[in-house]
Amino acid sequence: MASWTHHAFVDAYGDTGLKTEKEGTSVFFIIAAVLVRQHSLDGVRAGVERIRSARFGGGELKSKKVGGDAERRIEILEELAGLDFRVHADAIDKREIDPDSGLIYKRSFLKFLHRQLYRKLVLAFPDIRIVADEHGSEEFMRGFRAYMGKRNPPDLFPRAAFDFADSEREPLVQLADFMAGSLAHVIDPGKSPAGSQRILNAVREKVLTVDEWPPQRRLYSQVPGETAASPLDSLVQRVCLNRALVFIEENQNSADPQIRYQVSAIRYLVLYSRFEDPERYVPTKLLLRILREGGARSMNEQFFRSSVIAKLRDAGVIISSGPNGYKLPVSAADLAAFVNTSCGIILPMLDRLKRARDQLLLASEGELDILDHIESLELKQLCKDAHERAG
Repeated sequence: MASWTHHAFVDAYGDTGLKTEKEGTSVFFIIAAVLVRQHSLDGVRAGVERIRSARFGGGELKSKKVGGDAERRIEILEELAGLDFRVHADAIDKREIDPDSGLIYKRSFLKFLHRQLYRKLVLAFPDIRIVADEHGSEEFMRGFRAYMGKRNPPDLFPRAAFDFADSEREPLVQLADFMAGSLAHVIDPGKSPAGSQRILNAVREKVLTVDEWPPQRRLYSQVPGETAASPLDSLVQRVCLNRALVFIEENQNSADPQIRYQVSAIRYLVLYSRFEDPERYVPTKLLLRILREGGARSMNEQFFRSSVIAKLRDAGVIISSGPNGYKLPVSAADLAAFVNTSCGIILPMLDRLKRARDQLLLASEGELDILDHIESLELKQLCKDAHERAG
């Protein structure tokens, strides 16, 4: 039997209809993948069975059975939080889908969106088994397997596997259903906002990332009670968020591991800014944990700073940093804090360089200027300007 390091159990919330103004039609279609390591598989499955037996009388663990009962949903989520799994989700805003595209057809819609999710999972975890809830007829499932194989050649990801399961017999597919439905109470505007923040609090430790599709270059809504303090703050938030979304859009299908880490990091900063607290910094340790659980098992803090955060900034993504971690700027004050932090690093380095230059100029009677050995013309001019200003 094949051996996998990870398993992903996939189910969805919502319907495929694009006429979102119609009563009973969801605004979002949310696909949730419950990620479980091989060594945790039996324990998580047993835990879900235990909760299912206690909370649903042995019936399926289904989000619809809980509905708008926020208290009951939160209690179940808090029990599930003790199990060793994580969640990645794609949230599709159906209002943004071109009605003239092929996605108006249910089968095309499901095939395309699931393929987007599965590609991300396989890129992050080459040794993964993906198990999806059965969709419709056996004919559809055979066609879907052929579709996936044609667009994801087996020689590209030879160790990954894909299959369907009846949710009645696979409790972890039921768990994916419950997590997708719970995220809908946070994301989908068609759901009642009652309890949404508390539901978010209950799922936050389990959710690695939520990708919105199509990528939206727009200002996300503020968390409840938050508004931009000034037009300039609103401008900062819009520009910084859109720069992050552009990077995600342009790089989300990259097969380069380092770029995937960068995408994962900025995705989480976007998620945190949108659903958590845009004013707070995300601790470095939390970002490292998210990346490690997403496949970067050996990543350390030095690599994270130099090959993730620094590279994102090189690509034009604006990220504020401070003693408490990183965040997407949402105000002019955030940018000022970033500038001051940078100056606290750059200016002492220039001062040390000036001291070394002065000592060597003196000792060599002006014959040795270490600035002559700097290859970068920009850096050389910057150093000269700084040294001249310092006298």
